[in-house]
Amino acid sequence: MEHDPKQILWRALADSPVLMVGLKASGAHSMPMKAILDDEGHPETIWFFTTKDNRLTPGGGAIAQFVSRGHDLFACQRPCCERARRYQSDNSH
Repeated sequence: MEHDPKQILWRALADSPVLMVGLKASGAHSMPMKAILDDEGHPETIWFFTTKDNRLTPGGGAIAQFVSRGHDLFACQRPCCERARRYQSDNSH
């Protein structure tokens, strides 16, 4: 049995890679987003791909919630998306 919380979370995310993600300041409900786990290129990083007009694209403080497939693991991460926001601003055209 695994006892490392980080490993337990990453295995659960690999099994059911959907998180609820929302912007703290927007007041809007969180939305389901598929998590892309890139263990080889960017370990312990979660990527989200979306459209330019998605309500999450303005960035800012965000929150992500996760419930495992069997409902035996619950996780909430805040702040999230800081690296993604920096990546977006560094690579905007």
